[in-house]
Amino acid sequence: MKLRSWGVSDIGRRRAHNEDYFLIDEALSLFIVADGMGGLDRGDIASRMACERVRDHVINNQAVVDQFRQEQSLHSREQVLAMLDAGIQTACNDIFKVADQQARRGMGTTLEVLLLCDGIGFTAHVGDSRIYLFRSDRVHQLTEDHSLVQEKVKQGLLTKEEARTARRRNVITRAVGVLPNVKVDTLAFEVDAGDCFLLCSDGLHQYYPDKELQDAVASMAHEDTAQGLIEGANERGGSDNITAVFIEVVTSIPREFWDKSTVKMETLSRMPLFRYLNYRELVSVSGIADYRSVSSGQVLFREGDEGDELFLLLSGRVSIIKAKTVIITLEAGDHFGEMALLDQPRRSAHAVVEREAAFLVIRRGDFYALMKRNSVLAVKLLWNILLTLSANLRSTSDQLAQEGGGALPQVPEELAEWLNE
Repeated sequence: MKLRSWGVSDIGRRRAHNEDYFLIDEALSLFIVADGMGGLDRGDIASRMACERVRDHVINNQAVVDQFRQEQSLHSREQVLAMLDAGIQTACNDIFKVADQQARRGMGTTLEVLLLCDGIGFTAHVGDSRIYLFRSDRVHQLTEDHSLVQEKVKQGLLTKEEARTARRRNVITRAVGVLPNVKVDTLAFEVDAGDCFLLCSDGLHQYYPDKELQDAVASMAHEDTAQGLIEGANERGGSDNITAVFIEVVTSIPREFWDKSTVKMETLSRMPLFRYLNYRELVSVSGIADYRSVSSGQVLFREGDEGDELFLLLSGRVSIIKAKTVIITLEAGDHFGEMALLDQPRRSAHAVVEREAAFLVIRRGDFYALMKRNSVLAVKLLWNILLTLSANLRSTSDQLAQEGGGALPQVPEELAEWLNE
């Protein structure tokens, strides 16, 4: 994966010194932004220490990254995320010790980490600095602020617009170094050719609502974006230190890889099963969904088989068959096998690919692991699955009532042949 990157940090117009720090290491494809807190000789030390400790940890654990490059499995992705989390914990503990030894209590920093590797992005996040993704002329915030006002937004007490001007909007609920350890939000996701990323401190994003940020980035050459955004923040007040790191993905990875990645996100966003999920949550689901292509005539599973997979149909046609009767024919955008995510039932019917099909497949173990990491996402997914199962049951009941118990369509001859093979 080829990258271009630019980074700028500015003191702003109202602060006496700069407590922000950023680190770019293109050899590692590692990018970090930190916004220190605690005042002179506290925040600037914390932000620099955090960036350097995380980089050193990534260097010392390149074996984890190398293993991911060899395997490209969901397990190896988790190992990379765990490695980044451990690096931040190391930084957190070191900063806490320095603060304790030198009587500099309150010393800490936000931290945004982005590691790009072979078409996959890994983020680790603490605080209210942010990571944005710019894709297909749209901006997506990949991190969620750890702040008091964001908690009120989640509780429905404030709108996003109100949060931008709310009192105490700069009070954060997590920071690196204030305590010996910290809870870190991590994310792994597919990266598209042409994607761009912005890592920035709140001194920048406080002045740019999403639409204005999207328009500003679109209006500038990539090499001018970091500096241009900082100049814009200063023109709008410059009330804090301002830091921006901008990255452009320029890649030689085969085009078909990117096509599958884009199709995955577009398909998930249109499926009722994933309604109410924001972009970051969709990215999380996409990260555990495997792409699978199946030719015509293949039996995906038979009645009575053990199953642990949910199938999301991207293209083609699948027939669900029971007792030699076609229960339903599924097309692109449909999904089946939801019960396999909830417990360990045996399949209640046959699933036969009637026309060559492409799927996204989610396994139960990966689904549970994702829910453990994100309780809000877990509630949304389980609620949607229950709604889907309820709707399916109601539809089946209505169909049986309308037909007065009459026979459902019989299996076409060619499907019967596939089942008998």
